[in-house]
Amino acid sequence: MKKIPAACLLLSFSASLLYSDESQIGSAPTFARVIGEIPDGTPPLPEPPKPEFIVPAKDILESKTYQQGGRKITVQRITPIALP
Repeated sequence: MKKIPAACLLLSFSASLLYSDESQIGSAPTFARVIGEIPDGTPPLPEPPKPEFIVPAKDILESKTYQQGGRKITVQRITPIALP
């Protein structure tokens, strides 16, 4: 019964020697490389402003304004917009 665990131990030890990186010992060191360009520290260009969603006054069906914590919130019901 003790032969099976010993055989497993010997097999795992030999496999670890087979796949170890001992072949790299004594060879020239490898250096890290930077992939891509290194940024120079300047901030990126600002994104172009998004187009505003403007609803013509004729398309507004109902408008309600609420005050909340120093803010003015306006809710508008508009006519349906045809989407592509």
